[in-house]
Amino acid sequence: MANACRDNFERAQFVGYDPRMVRFFQFALSGFFAGIAAAHASPTRSSRSTPCGGKSANALLMTISGRGDVRGPVVAPS
Repeated sequence: MANACRDNFERAQFVGYDPRMVRFFQFALSGFFAGIAAAHASPTRSSRSTPCGGKSANALLMTISGRGDVRGPVVAPS
């Protein structure tokens, strides 16, 4: 059904399935498996090393602010 909804949305509706619900269940199922994978990966990581939030924040701020300008990449000349 997932392939049918992907290939032809209207035909899946005509056959009697609700493509929006099929897509919702696909999204929920993928989130479930991503959570399972994260739960299985977390015990293998060292408990002494903390996640480095500074690097993540730095990358996010560089993406938002452009080339060192607080006004952002829209205003900053490239």
